Amino acid sequence: MLKRDGRSLIVATLDHNQLAELYTVRAELEALAARLAARHATPEEIRVLAGMVEEDAAVIHDSQALARANRRFHHQIHLASHNRYLVQQLDLVHRSMALMARTSLAAAGRGEKALAEHRAMVEAIASGNGQAAEEALRIHISNAFETRLKEEARLQAERPATGIDNEV
Repeated sequence: MLKRDGRSLIVATLDHNQLAELYTVRAELEALAARLAARHATPEEIRVLAGMVEEDAAVIHDSQALARANRRFHHQIHLASHNRYLVQQLDLVHRSMALMARTSLAAAGRGEKALAEHRAMVEAIASGNGQAAEEALRIHISNAFETRLKEEARLQAERPATGIDNEV
C-alpha cells in the first residue's frame, strides 16, 4: 500500500489495530485452509509439505530466508486446500502482511518454534484430522502474532523520546 506524504509516496505501515485485524482474518482463513488440506491434500502434496519443513531447517538462522520459506510453506497449504477462492483471499492477506518491515521469525528462538509448529501442521494434515490441522494452524498464527507484538513493543521502547514528557 502506498500513501501520500505531501508530494511523495511512501509505503504505508500497519498500526496496532490494523495488525490485530489482519492477524484475526489470517488466522481464520489459514485455519480453514489447513482443515480443507487435511481433507483434500494428495499424498504428493503432503510429502512436499513434509519435505519443505525438513529443508527449512537448513535456513533456521537466516530470518529472511526462513521468512521466504515460511511463505512458500503456507502457500503450499493454501493450494492443498483445493479451494481457489480461499487461495485468492489468502493471497490478499499475505500481500498486506508484506507491509510489515520485519518478520516475526527474526525474534530469538522463533524460527525453531515455527518449524516445530509446521511439523505439527503437516502431521495433522497427513493424518486427515481437520480439527487438529486447524488447531495447529491457529496456534502457529497466535504465536507469530504474540511474537510480533513483543517485538513491536521492544522496538518502540528503543526509539528515542519525542521530547514530550507525560510523566508527572
